Amino acid sequence: MSPFACGWSTQRRDLASANASQIIESLHAGFVPVLHGDAVLDESLDCTILSGDVIIRHLAQLLTPKYVVFLMFMEYMTVLQLTQMQYFSKR
Repeated sequence: MSPFACGWSTQRRDLASANASQIIESLHAGFVPVLHGDAVLDESLDCTILSGDVIIRHLAQLLTPKYVVFLMFMEYMTVLQLTQMQYFSKR
């Protein structure tokens, strides 16, 4: 689900509007919404990127889920970045 399509927006890159109604409706219908960061409208900058980290943090505070699954894939990761990720995932 795109935050742009759901009506999320920012003000100077800070979350300004977060309409979670479509996400909540999806959950009530038994779906597992797949969310991602995306370009959104920004009241000061016209457009900016709303990070998936910010989206998940806001939804976790709003919905207080038992679990949150956060996946990422970056096509051009270096060996050092992969090593660091493996280190942190074991902690």
